Parts: sequence; C-alpha cells; structure tokens
Amino acid sequence: MLLIIHTLTVTVADVEISAKFFHVMCPSSRRVQQGFVAKRIGVAWSRNKSQCGRSKYRVNQPHLRQNLQAMIIGALQSGNGKPIADDQLQVHHMIKSSLAPQASLPDVPNSTERSLASQGAQIASATPQQTMTWLQANRFAAYLHTFASFSGSDLMRLSRDDLIQICGLADGIRLFNALHPRAKTLYLCVQNSPVVYQAVYLASLSSREMCDKVAALLGFSLNQLTHVYMQGPNGIHVVITDELVRNIKDEATFITELISDQSGEGLCLVLKPPPSH
Repeated sequence: MLLIIHTLTVTVADVEISAKFFHVMCPSSRRVQQGFVAKRIGVAWSRNKSQCGRSKYRVNQPHLRQNLQAMIIGALQSGNGKPIADDQLQVHHMIKSSLAPQASLPDVPNSTERSLASQGAQIASATPQQTMTWLQANRFAAYLHTFASFSGSDLMRLSRDDLIQICGLADGIRLFNALHPRAKTLYLCVQNSPVVYQAVYLASLSSREMCDKVAALLGFSLNQLTHVYMQGPNGIHVVITDELVRNIKDEATFITELISDQSGEGLCLVLKPPPSH
C-alpha cells in the first residue's frame, strides 16, 4: 500500500496555516485503488522577524510552501501480481521538499498491523518493513522516518537513555517498555501430595515460550503434547496465545493436569486455577 501525504503551508505575517491530506493507493496487476484517508489542519502564531526588524512576510504577500511525500507500507505486488519480498521493501520518501516539516502517519491500523502489534515479543526478528508496521500499530508513527532503516534487532539494542534522547521522555519510556515487556512469574503445582509449586519465568511473554517452559518443567517436550490449554469459565479449554499470556496476572498460580486428546493416542496439558478455599 502506498501512502501519499500532501502538506500545504501558508504563512501570512505572523500566522502559519498548515493542512495535511492523507491518501492511500493500493496498486495491483490489474488496477489501482485509491482513496482519501484523513486531513489535518493547524494554525500557529509566530514572530518571523528579519534582521532589520520588519516582518518576514507581508500581509499582502502570503508565502506558500508545499511538500509531497510517498511512503510504502504493508505488502505491495509487482507487475506480475506476485508479492514483493519484505527485504525489498523500505520506507521511501519519493518526493520531498526541504522547506516543509516532517509529516507523520495517521493512526489507522489495519489487520496486518494489529497482528504485528500482538507479536511485540517477536520484534527482535522483524525486518525493517515489519518494524515500521509494528511502530505504526503501537502508536509510534511520528518516528517512522527516524527508524526507517532499523530492523527489530537494531531497536532492541537501543538503551532506555538512547530512546529518551531520540523520542523525548514520555515516548522514549513508552517505546522502551513496549520493546522490553516486564517479565512475569507463574507458579505451577506439579505435585499434589504434598502440594509443591514450581516457578516459571516468562521474559518474552509469548505462547511458545510459556508452552515450552511448562512442558519442560513436567519432563515433556512440545512434540510429546498434542495441545496445551488453559481452563476457562465453566471448564472450557482455551488455546494459549501471545495475547492471553500478556494478560495473565503476574504471580498467578495454576494446577497442571494431563488428559488424553480426542484420538486417545496423545496427551493434552491443561493449566487449571487452584480451587478457592
């Protein structure tokens, strides 16, 4: 998808009016779909004085600037209809005026962006294009140009102080926390008589990490287990996903139970909340 940002800035005396228009184009092998996304209009007062003390722009001589930018986001198709590989996609400023300020993308996440946003723990292996999508989906669109050539591993290597210097105090802390989610501790009951719990520490907060560590704690590999579930309301079995793991309460306790799968040939592991007393 191609995002086109058209910025018009009119300066009259001490008043500056800026309007940004966002359009999207989705080219394919047969046709090009385009549409208007959003607009933003702002008015600012400034004191633009020359060295001689007179106004830089007179009332009857408005100064007009415009800036046109094009950015590639998401997946594009080549002329033969085949998707372009992620490693061939980068954010490109195709037409840019040095007089105009940098434009930022609007927050309009699509399904792909929401999917990447739910995989924040896997950002370390993201390509530069996937990193752009992750930043957009997590409300860091203002820094797309700054991190245009960064892969996920590049972002992960930046310290908290580095991000604060680049993005400012509030956004720098927010970006660092998004890249480094706080680890969680789970306590699993592996022996009923006497009752013994063991701790599982989750750093990346991913379903894969949780299932691997729980299975290893019980002496299994994931290849030996057909499914790993968490017991929900009314005894239902809930599939463990990244989003579910991120929303588990820190220091939650569970009882482990092994049951046969539907075929009767494999085993399923169920994590159940302990009975309330």
